[in-house]
Order: sequence, then structure tokens, then C-alpha cells
Amino acid sequence: MSNYKSIRSSILNVLTENENGFLTIEEITERALGPFPNIAFKRLGIKQVKQNMGHAIELGAENGLIIIAKKHPTLKDVDRRFRIAGYKIAEQSDEDYIKEALKNKLQRVEDYDSSCALFSHRLIEKNLIENKDRKQLN
Repeated sequence: MSNYKSIRSSILNVLTENENGFLTIEEITERALGPFPNIAFKRLGIKQVKQNMGHAIELGAENGLIIIAKKHPTLKDVDRRFRIAGYKIAEQSDEDYIKEALKNKLQRVEDYDSSCALFSHRLIEKNLIENKDRKQLN
């Protein structure tokens, strides 16, 4: 067996051991990957953690953990544009963040459904598929 430890499991371990609220990407990187000799390596580590965060969230879900993000709006469109300020494992006291996460997921489902409907409508319009074929896909 290999001694290799995946980044996603390191991220999940950091979040599991955390008891201090939300952790920023930089904090997660430092705890998961250790100290870096210079800023270039630190940036690379942060990039790797960002790329693997979704996998760590899924790994947590497989283990019965719900990881939530704390978001801050970045532009005037506060509903769509945001910056993630930190992550943590959800607790009973995080009701507002949990509701926000659920709202965002439901919005993405709604957006995807309308995009799919528009796409299939255009396919029918251009005679690339028949309407009955669209109904079979649903």
C-alpha cells in the first residue's frame, strides 16, 4: 500500500479537526499541506486546495459530513456574485448558512432546468430532434 495521502482527504481531516469556526483557503492549505518555503509554492498549494475542495466536500458527504461555505457578495448582484470566505463542517448552530447553501443548490437546479428546456426547444426549432424525442429524454 502506498504512503501517499490525497489532498482531498487532508482537506477533510483539517475540517474535521477544526473547532474554531470557518477556515479560509489559506488556513486549510497551511494545515493540510504544511508550511511552504516561498510564496510561489504557497500559491501552488492554494490552487491545489481550491481544485480539490469539491472532492473533499463529496468525500465528507460520503462519510456523513456536510461542509458549508461562508460567502460574501463581491459585486452589486449579491445573489449571483460572491467570494467564499471560509469552509467548515455544518453544526446545529449554522442554520442560516445551511439554508443559504440549500437555496443556492435549488437555484442551480432551476437554472439548469431552464437551460435544458431552452436547449431542447432550440433543437426542435432547428429540426435536429423531434418533439417526441425530447419527451423521451425527460
